[in-house]
Amino acid sequence: KPIGFDYLYVNYDKSIIEMLSLFLLRSEDLYAYEIMKRINSLSGGVLEVQGGSVYPILYKLTDKGYITDRMETFGKRGRMTHVYYHLTPSGESYLQSLIDRNALVQGGIQNIFSSAGDES
Repeated sequence: KPIGFDYLYVNYDKSIIEMLSLFLLRSEDLYAYEIMKRINSLSGGVLEVQGGSVYPILYKLTDKGYITDRMETFGKRGRMTHVYYHLTPSGESYLQSLIDRNALVQGGIQNIFSSAGDES
């Protein structure tokens, strides 16, 4: 069963969704559903992200200036819209800080796993 971000520790999960969303926007502009689907598929189904998790994060990142949004219409009559998100230079810097922090946390976790049994 995939790990649903809505069911795990909220703060840690939000920062992971933030990091992965920004990382995906590094290469191209995407709309929210594309971000969710890519996280789900690129993780091999291990990470299952729902709209209820990603939309508030995208709004927050937009408010902070880390991403911008633009609306595009599509469909036969142009009545449907997608909101595309774009990574800004400050968002790139913020992404790098999230990547660095995640590496530090993962290293700390690995240290704990490696030392298991050393303290008898």
